[in-house]
Amino acid sequence: MIHVSQNNTNVLFSEVYKKMDGVAKEPVSQLYQDLSSFIEGNSQDLETRVSSFFDALFPLVYHHSINPKLKDFSDDYKECLRQTRREIRPFGDIADRATQQLTRSFTVARTLLDAFEVGVEVISATGSMRFRPECDAGLLRLVYCSQCSGFARTKPCGGYCLNVVRGCLAHVAELDQPWSDYVSGLERLTSGLVSSYNIEEVLSVLDTKISEAIMYAMENGPELSKKVKDFYYCYLCVFMFMFQNFKSLARSIK
Repeated sequence: MIHVSQNNTNVLFSEVYKKMDGVAKEPVSQLYQDLSSFIEGNSQDLETRVSSFFDALFPLVYHHSINPKLKDFSDDYKECLRQTRREIRPFGDIADRATQQLTRSFTVARTLLDAFEVGVEVISATGSMRFRPECDAGLLRLVYCSQCSGFARTKPCGGYCLNVVRGCLAHVAELDQPWSDYVSGLERLTSGLVSSYNIEEVLSVLDTKISEAIMYAMENGPELSKKVKDFYYCYLCVFMFMFQNFKSLARSIK
């Protein structure tokens, strides 16, 4: 599903937002790499990683779709846009909703996969358990005695069958309740995979959400440009202030 979603997003840029196609490949690739890494169990703050994608997307949208004739588009300018994306909110609340939905659905999916792995380990452990010799003898009589006597279609006595099973499984009976609780937990978890928690649904519309975010920024281009100019001026002032302080500190150290 991650692979299909990534292909859809790449097609989105190559066919709809062609001006950004080349420069968008790296952030798009990084986004889906982060999603794959998280679902595989690598520990990371997924919400921060997804949010970083929209941070990286903002300068591309601003330069190629809102102000394509902008001459002063230095690395400092790009960094300013990345750093102030959450304050300027060029994508409205679309980016925030997409980030939350991805984080929630992937967290649930990863929890489900982790739970499955625990179940597999338990099954593997119980599947290799050794039974007592008297249990082996009881199972042998239970299965073959009637056949050896020429009554192939005769089923074993119900009471004897229960006695053998109880005797053979007595030492694993304590697993019954925890296993039942585990199965019930899986049922509740899977039943909760709906709406914003459904990883399949969230991934299937991710490219659409990205497109909606870009369209929102383009529709609000003039207002967005004004915000960017104000924030960029503040960014430069802060940078110059820090630079001057750094120079003063360096001279005092010398």
